[in-house]
Amino acid sequence: MQMQNLLILAAFLVLPGAAMAQEPPSPINSGRPGFSETLGIIPSGRIQQEMGYVFSRVGSSREHGLGQLMLRLGTGGGTELQLGANSFALTRNPEGNTSGIQDSTIGFKIL
Repeated sequence: MQMQNLLILAAFLVLPGAAMAQEPPSPINSGRPGFSETLGIIPSGRIQQEMGYVFSRVGSSREHGLGQLMLRLGTGGGTELQLGANSFALTRNPEGNTSGIQDSTIGFKIL
């Protein structure tokens, strides 16, 4: 599990540097990790890195999600590949606090 996290982190650090050699990007269309999906996709050959923080509250329970990372890769033909890295979640409620790493995700989007 530790090696998987290191590989995902390396991809988030190395791949955006390779994307900097590309032509000027079109406006960013955020996929907003942890929220509903947008309608757009990343153009073919493009890479977009996203990171976020999520706070939710239900009654007296509060949850914080930190470091929700997603790497979106334009694969062409109206499609994109989405790789989501683990994020750290902390839940506080009157019964006690819990924390831990959430699951990684992989997705494929067709427009």
